[in-house]
Amino acid sequence: MPFVRHSDVHQNSALASNQTAWIQTRGNKGFSRSEPPVDDVFWATTALAGATSWLHMDADGFGTAIDCLAGSKYWLLAKTNPKSENPKHLDEVMAFADFEPGEAFLAGLEYEGLLLSPGMVL
Repeated sequence: MPFVRHSDVHQNSALASNQTAWIQTRGNKGFSRSEPPVDDVFWATTALAGATSWLHMDADGFGTAIDCLAGSKYWLLAKTNPKSENPKHLDEVMAFADFEPGEAFLAGLEYEGLLLSPGMVL
């Protein structure tokens, strides 16, 4: 199966507010004149059945958009648990400085599960 770049498929996606912001500010004082670097900030992953990734927060302020193309993927979304003795404040720069993935369920977070199937976008 040939690899398709994300930018080839989702160039004008309504979810790509980052592209809109880049285009609207392009060339203004202090901003780049170049085209949005979609091939550097959009990328794809693939995995076999049963693959797992540890709980994490995307780097550099980027969020995650998931477009499930085949199979299904179970996501756990985390948020601060205000009832916890030690609530995790996810809006702080150092929120995960002392984070241990093996202790994720003890970290002052609460979780919601979401099962994605082909055609669903998160």
